[in-house]
Amino acid sequence: MSLTGIVVVGFIAATTIGSIAWYNSKRPVGWEDKERPDIVPDVEKSEHPGL
Repeated sequence: MSLTGIVVVGFIAATTIGSIAWYNSKRPVGWEDKERPDIVPDVEKSEHPGL
């Protein structure tokens, strides 16, 4: 039961983090003119990514 809960919470977290990263990345072809949703936070780009 607890393993199922961990898997579900992990999936939800991965989906949320992936969605934020996707919306903050360069838009794919066909999505350039779309507006970002209000619930997606704006992430500032760093001069030293990965540090």
